[in-house]
Amino acid sequence: MDSAARIFAIVPAAGSGSRMAATVSKVFLPIGEESVVARTVRVLGSAAQFAGIVVMCSAVDRERMHQEVSTLHPNVDVALGGATRQESVRAGLAFLAARYSPSSPDIVLIHDAARCFVSPDVVTRCVAGALKHGAVTAAVPIVDSVLHAGDDKSCAGWVDRTGMWAVQTPQAFRYDLLSQAHHVATPGATDDASLVAAIHPVKVVEGARENIKITVPADFEFAKSFLLPRS
Repeated sequence: MDSAARIFAIVPAAGSGSRMAATVSKVFLPIGEESVVARTVRVLGSAAQFAGIVVMCSAVDRERMHQEVSTLHPNVDVALGGATRQESVRAGLAFLAARYSPSSPDIVLIHDAARCFVSPDVVTRCVAGALKHGAVTAAVPIVDSVLHAGDDKSCAGWVDRTGMWAVQTPQAFRYDLLSQAHHVATPGATDDASLVAAIHPVKVVEGARENIKITVPADFEFAKSFLLPRS
């Protein structure tokens, strides 16, 4: 473990969130007394000694995003993301390079803004895992039966779930590995671990089942009803 390594975070939040059918970006929706993105950044900032956190957002959301997160961490910035998650992370890497000049052993943690119920324990496990192994992703074992279905929704076969995990974020990587992976990547990746896995082994870190991604209205209602702490 390199005790001199700095820790950075990129928080993709540039998506339109069209599946939420909301009038504002889903990351601005209220969860308790704060927004989704504010809760995410607050938890991240409390979990590790981040040298810098950059939240990637769309141009239309930039002013409001600054209002939401600017006071939550002494080293938080807001920057313009891209049309896809992959483009937003690449833009985040460019921002970190220009602002902080990261070195190869530094760690970059990627965490979805919409996963506002991540726990500090999961964040610290991912950072520690990246310092040890170079590349990790949070994930949880799949416990439900998994099947293939045809276009007509007919069951076409069951999948053996032995050894299968559902991928979450955070994902954390050595800066040199993540930069190289994005440099050689083709468009269309769903997450950064799949990019890095093409050039370096990625280890699994135990995530948490409550670390859901708020994507559709049912996720939002579930989060408010069952995941928020009771007073």
